[in-house]
Amino acid sequence: MRVPPGGYCWWYLDGLSDDGRFGITLIAFVGSVFSPYYAWARRRGRADPRNHCALNVALYATGAAGPRRWTLTERGRQALETTERRLGIGPSALTWDGQGLTVEIDERAAPLPYPVRGQVRLYPLAITERDFVLDAPAGDGRHGWWPIAPRSRIEVEMHAPRLAWRGTGYFDMNAGSEPLERGFHSWDWSRADGDGASLILYDTRGSD
Repeated sequence: MRVPPGGYCWWYLDGLSDDGRFGITLIAFVGSVFSPYYAWARRRGRADPRNHCALNVALYATGAAGPRRWTLTERGRQALETTERRLGIGPSALTWDGQGLTVEIDERAAPLPYPVRGQVRLYPLAITERDFVLDAPAGDGRHGWWPIAPRSRIEVEMHAPRLAWRGTGYFDMNAGSEPLERGFHSWDWSRADGDGASLILYDTRGSD
């Protein structure tokens, strides 16, 4: 996997429990678009995206259903491991086995450093083979999006905090050969499941 200097790549996964009480979002970054350190490095010249990697974890719950957690620890290239089927960032990793995606989570929350540990399994019900250019025609394809598994089943088993549920899931990837803010003034994204199908809306406002 090659991410050019100043560029980015992220893998996004989310899920909602069947009873609607719990949710999870995971984003694995190489060249974190949320990182002020990466932005400062780009201003100084050619910035290596592998020095700005992170696994973002967000756990949601309705009312008093369960704990909420948020993590985003930035790590350097020495903490990055990439193979054809595995992406490791520090003690956490994403692995594709041909049937589904497994995410091993071993992070610390912010602002209070609670441990966030567990496993998420995503099983695609449909896989798309098409990716989309987001900045065409003016941007010459510098930013792309691939909705890998727009409809999936998800299993969440957290050990810290202790939590387990099943539900619907979604998995995609975004990548760019230049900073995100160079291509867009803004972009919005949403998805919804219902009646055996998934609806995805992706709306961008280009820098031109």
